[in-house]
Amino acid sequence: MSKKNNGVSKERFEAIEMKFPELTRITKVMLCEDGIRMISDDREEIPESSSYVKFYNRDSGKPKTTLRFDLDRATFDVMNILNHINVIVALDTNTDKKSNKSVAVAAIFLVLGQRDAYEFHFMKCLTCRFINTTDIESELVALNSFIQAIKEGQIGYILETDQVLIIIDHNLGKLEQYNRRVLPLIDDNALSILPNNINLAYASTDQYNDSVFNQMLQECDRCASDILR
Repeated sequence: MSKKNNGVSKERFEAIEMKFPELTRITKVMLCEDGIRMISDDREEIPESSSYVKFYNRDSGKPKTTLRFDLDRATFDVMNILNHINVIVALDTNTDKKSNKSVAVAAIFLVLGQRDAYEFHFMKCLTCRFINTTDIESELVALNSFIQAIKEGQIGYILETDQVLIIIDHNLGKLEQYNRRVLPLIDDNALSILPNNINLAYASTDQYNDSVFNQMLQECDRCASDILR
């Protein structure tokens, strides 16, 4: 459910965030069919990273991100973002408040494009419960384990050649570094660096109406909560 103020949904804003390798003076912004181009004098400047962000402003004035994708090419066209993606997975982790170690995980995945008899499907992919005996965040333990299962071919409907986008609701500030493969999911564990065919995106579980990705994640949250009851 969307955050509301006096019964009115807060206005949503969309932005493209770009990071350049060095201080750059942009003299022109071009909106092209394949995305946004940044021109410095007569030369196109290529950012080292670009992100699509959807957000609203809290009553305090601080922005609340509800959706974030890292991009190959800066664009506001979400469908363009998904052109090269075969499978989208929403993955949510809930922890039992009493034990603080008992963790439930739920995943739902969406197959894009035609594969065998499938065209466009939501499907519950995985629900499980485990005890986190480490000091590592349960969300990262679950995410890393899920990715290892994909790599080992243990997740049905995800092929070795698939480009996979995993939607999560945590570690927003580290998302870009994960996707650039400069930061492992688990500290000091190089094996937990994202494989080249898997990227992460962020969606908020409490903003159901913002996108289908928020809806998928909220459904995961409900399934994980049910496991803990």
